[in-house]
Amino acid sequence: MAFRTLSITGGVAPVIAFLESLGFTQTHETLTFASKHVAATWLRPPNFTNGNGNGGGGGGTLYYPRIFVSELNVSALPPQAAEALVRVVSGGSGQVPVLTAEMAGRCICEGLRPWPYPTKADYDAILAHSDYGAWTAAHALNLNHAAVAIHRLAREFSNASKLADALKLQHVTLSEAGGIIKTSPDGLLLQFATQADAVEVPFADGTAAVSGAYIEFAERRPLPGFRHIPSGTWDEYSHLRDGFETGSADRIFEATQAKA
Repeated sequence: MAFRTLSITGGVAPVIAFLESLGFTQTHETLTFASKHVAATWLRPPNFTNGNGNGGGGGGTLYYPRIFVSELNVSALPPQAAEALVRVVSGGSGQVPVLTAEMAGRCICEGLRPWPYPTKADYDAILAHSDYGAWTAAHALNLNHAAVAIHRLAREFSNASKLADALKLQHVTLSEAGGIIKTSPDGLLLQFATQADAVEVPFADGTAAVSGAYIEFAERRPLPGFRHIPSGTWDEYSHLRDGFETGSADRIFEATQAKA
């Protein structure tokens, strides 16, 4: 799961604080996306089982997701985009609210908006310089994307290439930024994503269709010392490639960019 935030409203801090209250653990790994003026980190989930699991794929183990949280450095944007974001989050007052952990939690869990919908003009002014910023202005702390663990799927779909091909046969549009499948340098993390569909957003000056959320697919392969372990009995967090890859994540961000 992934959420986008803005530096001027507290950035990732209130979201992390809320997730930590649920038992998630911050990794303190920072990924930097300089061209997008974005930085990110991620959190490991609590170790929940129903009493039968051993950390593998069966036995009743309940897997909770890694959560990827990112933040746009608004001050790094050109003035017209930064000023538009301030107008949006302040409701035109110029007084920018800083979110608390409680408010972040309510936004994530209850769908509350921490700021009003922007005008389409402000959205477009932001979009001209930051797809990330425009998406966040429109959708706030709504879920940006969810990820499917390919390695947990049935055998015929447990390979990134096979699954991508199967989705294309079903006319699912996949993001082509950086190529369909993004592979980490070690070859152990393979990712791809759908292209975000357009959704209707009730802007302050009228409804318009803009990019919404999307679905990522991630195949985490066994680390060298665990390749002998049968598929489906891996421990998700110690036997398989963990974490994220900056180069791949950079292009997956672009799944919300409108196609030309």
